[in-house]
Amino acid sequence: FMAYNVPSLTTATDPQEPYALMVLSMALSQGQSARLSQNLERKQGLATNMEASYDPFSKYESLFTFSAVPMASHTLAEVEAGFLNEVTDLQKNLLSEEALNRIKTNAVAQQVFKQDSMSDQAIEIGALETVGLSWQIAEAFPQRIQAVSAEAVRAVAQKYLRDDRLTVAELIPLPSGK
Repeated sequence: FMAYNVPSLTTATDPQEPYALMVLSMALSQGQSARLSQNLERKQGLATNMEASYDPFSKYESLFTFSAVPMASHTLAEVEAGFLNEVTDLQKNLLSEEALNRIKTNAVAQQVFKQDSMSDQAIEIGALETVGLSWQIAEAFPQRIQAVSAEAVRAVAQKYLRDDRLTVAELIPLPSGK
């Protein structure tokens, strides 16, 4: 488990950065075409259950996290190196226009589908209001996500996914029979 300290919607000095962090998270782990799934899971066979996540709806700072379970033939250090290689690539290179458009389309579609359920709407409004944000944030979501550029994604990766903001935790099971 790796976590970078990042701003939330309530703490960001640039209100567009949390949306760029959302897109970055989705580029890494949303769907079979996501970078972690493609590169680290299928191509290299390093780990399973790989995920990058970011929750912008926090009253305070938030975390951008990576988690995975290494395959028996690989070590935690190899998985960590794989994550860091993906981060470095995103810090140096722009997402392709195709990938960026796919991510934005999926993000907006998910938001629209949430509107089909009254309970999902209530949960979203309640979650926003409890951290001091207006329910209107949800209304502006499609426009904010559509405004994210590949340059903005690279900029937040460079600004926030740095060693001085990183915490790494390893869960190492006890040997069998103990």
